Amino acid sequence: MSIGCAIVGYGARFAMGAHHAKQVMDTPGLHLAAVYDTDPDRREIARRELPAVKVHDTYEDVLSDSSV
Repeated sequence: MSIGCAIVGYGARFAMGAHHAKQVMDTPGLHLAAVYDTDPDRREIARRELPAVKVHDTYEDVLSDSSV
């Protein structure tokens, strides 16, 4: 069994969103289930960079996502 994680804030500065996503995906026992950012452009980047991960449009959606 793995723990579903969400990244809240897919930041552009220093590519930290992609960095954190990689760290979660590379950690045994974790899987990246969702991403959220307040910036629609950052959400779109996350969708392109992480096509297998759900990208939510609201923080409330992340909180109600049962895979997280």
